[in-house]
Amino acid sequence: MAWLHDINFPGFSAGLASRSQESDQELDNIMASGSSETTIKVTVLAANALVKRELFSLPNPFAVVTVDGSQTQQTAVIKKTLTPYWNETFDIQVKPSSEIEVQIFDHRRFKRQDQGFLGGIKVVVDELLDLQAGGHVIQNLDLKPGPDNQYVHGKLMFSLSLDSQEEPVTAGRRPSAPNLDLARSFTDLRVAAQSPTAQQGPSTLPRNRSLQPAPVWQ
Repeated sequence: MAWLHDINFPGFSAGLASRSQESDQELDNIMASGSSETTIKVTVLAANALVKRELFSLPNPFAVVTVDGSQTQQTAVIKKTLTPYWNETFDIQVKPSSEIEVQIFDHRRFKRQDQGFLGGIKVVVDELLDLQAGGHVIQNLDLKPGPDNQYVHGKLMFSLSLDSQEEPVTAGRRPSAPNLDLARSFTDLRVAAQSPTAQQGPSTLPRNRSLQPAPVWQ
């Protein structure tokens, strides 16, 4: 009498081989998706209520964007304000595990060692944006101190986007309500940032409770 392991079942063996190949392919796909890079857009929108380190002068803020410690991008310098408005977009290569860091500096003090830092934020891509599904996310985060733990305050508003399907605005057609609210919010932000009162101290922008998911200053 032959033992079961000595008997050849062609169909059964072929099925096991097929399942093994499928499992290997799924594993390869998972590993490839975790290591491959995708191009996304990072938009540095604005900052609010930055710290004022000098009694008789205001900072000249600019933002520096880095991805995993490289791919450095820099915004323009906005002079003499605590509420800079940049609205600058950069294309960057990221993986799901990539860390995006945005730091704000005072250009007037930037060349001095350990001075000029006005705060920063750091986020992980896959905690905010699904690189497989794409989309658009806006964040409004509290600024954090650097390694020296020097006091900072204020917020930074930025966005991450991938294949954003925004509804085009054609002649004779009004934009959808969410896009219209978003445009109004950024217009209000730019006007507030350029107003004389915004240059003197922390900004108090009006709340727009109808705006979702775009955050507003707290």
